[in-house]
Order: sequence, then structure tokens, then C-alpha cells
Amino acid sequence: MTDAGTVAVTDHPFRDLDIERAILEPRGYSVAEHQCGTADEVLHACADAVGVLNTYAPMPAEVIGRLERCRAIAHYGVGLDTIDLDAAKARALGLRVAAHDPFVADDAWPGGIERYAGPRRARLGRGLSLRARATHGQDSPPGGRGVPAPHAGARRAAEPARGPLVDTEALDRALDEGWIGGAAPDLLETEPPVPDLALLGHEDLIVTAHQAFYSEEALRELQRKAAQNLLDGLEAPS
Repeated sequence: MTDAGTVAVTDHPFRDLDIERAILEPRGYSVAEHQCGTADEVLHACADAVGVLNTYAPMPAEVIGRLERCRAIAHYGVGLDTIDLDAAKARALGLRVAAHDPFVADDAWPGGIERYAGPRRARLGRGLSLRARATHGQDSPPGGRGVPAPHAGARRAAEPARGPLVDTEALDRALDEGWIGGAAPDLLETEPPVPDLALLGHEDLIVTAHQAFYSEEALRELQRKAAQNLLDGLEAPS
């Protein structure tokens, strides 16, 4: 196959890029591996690239604007992105699954998952899992007025997304007063947390250091999805 151009990987935490190469090279794209740490290094590494795969290296507007050949950029996101697997696991346990996502059209909504209008409806569940991203001006859904109301059953809250989504003081109060039976945040509102943070004193709290995404299978899926998304963008009709 003729050379379709270079895909530059600005940086990555993986053992190798065999998955990316297996997806991109058969379509004529060569994969150039880098470990950039600065915007200038990114600009140099990606100067002739038609596509970019990025993890942590900075790609500010001034860099992107100078990538004249670049047609697509894919980011290695952090997280499992497994709504279907969550639903399958929950159904196996006999649970009713409901979710809220304002960005998914009705005709693309996965089967077997009830759709509700907004975060306030989360109070109906026995378990709450937050997977939204933090955006500028975003409220903290489980904080303050969004904290789940008391419920007759044991409740659990898991937060494998972004720390600012959770109001730390409200979560501390909810655990104190027994509104929920436990919580497992992967990030807190402020990182690193202050040593005397009251929330950390709860025995029914498990805090991990932004590691909830990790499994060998999840890392491989992360590589596969990023590479496939980039290929889809490169080969989309102009």
C-alpha cells in the first residue's frame, strides 16, 4: 500500500505500540514514537504528521495551528468507557440500570439501560457511578443539593471520573449522617488532599490515586480505541 503519511505518537505509557501499528500500518500509515514533554518537542515531533496520538504532552493552540499536514488528533483517554460492560454486570446481579448523558442521541442509546433526564434522578438508585468529565463552570452533581437523599437500602457512590465533580464537604456530611453507605472516589476535589481532610477519616471510604482505570485489558482497549478513532478521522470523507 502507498505511504499515506506519518502518525506521530507524542507520548505514551505503554510497553509498546504494536496495537497502533497493527491498525494503522495496513492502511499505509507509518507510526513515529516519541516521548515529548514540552509543547516545542510536540511541534518538532508532529511537524510532518498527518495524524497525532497524544497522552499527556501539551498541545496548545499555537502548536496545533502550525501542524499544517495534520488532519486528525486522537487522545488516549483515561477510563474504561464501558457502559455496556457495566450494564451487563449489573443485569447479572439483577439490578435495574439507569443513566444520564446529555450528549448521546436517543437513537444511539444502548438497549437495556433506562434513560433519565438529569443528575437529580440519581437519588432513585442504590448505587451511583459518576463518569462525566469536568468542564469549566460545571456544578458538582453529588454535592450540596445533588447529594442523594436518604434511602431505605444501603447506597454506594463510585467516582472514577474527575475530582471536581464531587463536593468533598457534602460527601463527608453524607457519610457522617448515613445518607450513603460508602464511597470510592478515584480523585478528590483538591489534589493532593490536605493531610487533615475530614473526609479521609471515614472507614466506609476507599480513595485511590487516579488508578481506577487500570487493568491490562483496559490499557489495550485504550490503545485500540484511540488508534481506531484516529484512523476513522483520517479516512473520513472531507
